[in-house]
Amino acid sequence: MRPSTGHCSHRRARALGAGQPVYDHAVMDRSSRAVARWGYRLALALLRVWWAIRRPRSDGVRCVLRDGEAFVLVRHSYGDSRWMLPGGRMRRGERALETAAREMTQELGVAATQWRELGYLRARSGYWRTSRTQSYRRHGTYYVTADVHAPALTARAAELLDAGWFTVERLPAGCSDALDVAIANGWLD
Repeated sequence: MRPSTGHCSHRRARALGAGQPVYDHAVMDRSSRAVARWGYRLALALLRVWWAIRRPRSDGVRCVLRDGEAFVLVRHSYGDSRWMLPGGRMRRGERALETAAREMTQELGVAATQWRELGYLRARSGYWRTSRTQSYRRHGTYYVTADVHAPALTARAAELLDAGWFTVERLPAGCSDALDVAIANGWLD
């Protein structure tokens, strides 16, 4: 483990173990959100049917929200519930940085500054996988980053199970394969 040199190292006096969040996790209002979570799950199931029939192509974003060395990871209440970078689908005519700013305000209540693109992963050429080793990637993904100066997260409880700040040295257990892409490309260093 390399020593912390970021400005967030003074925020906790005790040493953190692997998988422990750098900051406290987001405040989640779970009392009246169970019905909304089932709505997200139903919507995802219907979208999957629509995608199988229509075979659309779209782009989305994954956001690396930064406060020093720390970055945000989320767990969704629908689909893949492993830890991943927050993000979302781009609307028609919307640019990647506009999508990122909109999604982070909606999902996490975060106003970030200095948005910039890190990279783009193309969708695979065919809709159906030709082998089990081929990626599931049917959509292109922009990886973008921005600075956050107020680390408090207000996660949309219906959409997210959890959200928190982590570092590469302190990743939680159960991370998504998509997080490996960002690590392999050095976008979380």
